[in-house]
Amino acid sequence: ASCDGDDAERMAPSTPLSGTRLGDCSLAGFGTFRAMVYWMYDVNTMMLHEFYSMFMPLFVPSDLWRWATRFGELYTSHVVFSGAVEEGGLPFPPFIEDRQHLRLEEARYWASWNEAARLPHLYRFDSIPHLLSLLASTSLEDLQETSQSMQRFHELQQVELVEFWRDGLLSVLAGEAGDFRSRLALTWEDTG
Repeated sequence: ASCDGDDAERMAPSTPLSGTRLGDCSLAGFGTFRAMVYWMYDVNTMMLHEFYSMFMPLFVPSDLWRWATRFGELYTSHVVFSGAVEEGGLPFPPFIEDRQHLRLEEARYWASWNEAARLPHLYRFDSIPHLLSLLASTSLEDLQETSQSMQRFHELQQVELVEFWRDGLLSVLAGEAGDFRSRLALTWEDTG
């Protein structure tokens, strides 16, 4: 889909694989679609979370290491992260140094932390032909079921986050910040 201004027209809306020109690129505009192909371009993008919280079924590439690590080299000019590998025990620096010539092991490691690799209920495709096959064969009922599963997961995550931060705040207010830091470290390890 592309954003072309308010006068954009929908093209062949009755065909399952038709292209669409968007006039409205707001979340409400995107919300008029049944599903979306989302091509990951970084380790974490807020747009993915926005679409997920809309319960929009998403099709994402399965080989995230190829795509989701490409912009990492741009961060080194904005963020100083010296010592992260030595102090934090990370196997690789958190920024890809050369997006033209990725180091496979490094790219795969950081791609494993990508939200598209960690969130459930996403459709993953291996190639463009595979994507086209998935788009053509996924029924409206399947998309609706996926959307409902996304909603249940999102609601559970909201409850867990509120409990986590409530407990953290209460620990800090009670002078037990060290206990909360220990729990925070355990929670971080559980996500890996």
